[in-house]
Amino acid sequence: MTAVIVVAVVVAVNQIEGDVLAPIVLGRSLRLHPLAILLALAAGTILAGIVGAILAVPFAAVAWSAVKAWRELSGRRASGALDEEALPVSEA
Repeated sequence: MTAVIVVAVVVAVNQIEGDVLAPIVLGRSLRLHPLAILLALAAGTILAGIVGAILAVPFAAVAWSAVKAWRELSGRRASGALDEEALPVSEA
């Protein structure tokens, strides 16, 4: 009976860590919502297995950063705050 209780406690701790603590800690460090991390992990695991689970959160963080940068740039262009001299010019 003691072994069954120990196994139940170990499984409960692992589930709490994986489903609650990891998304919260990753969310704070990557500035992503914990639900977005859970969804990225689930999608990455379903689409690409273990490798997808490993790469899903970094890809989600990069994608979110790109969306935020694009929205910021679009907002500056719409408001006229972006001057043409600040943009790099290619000399091809």
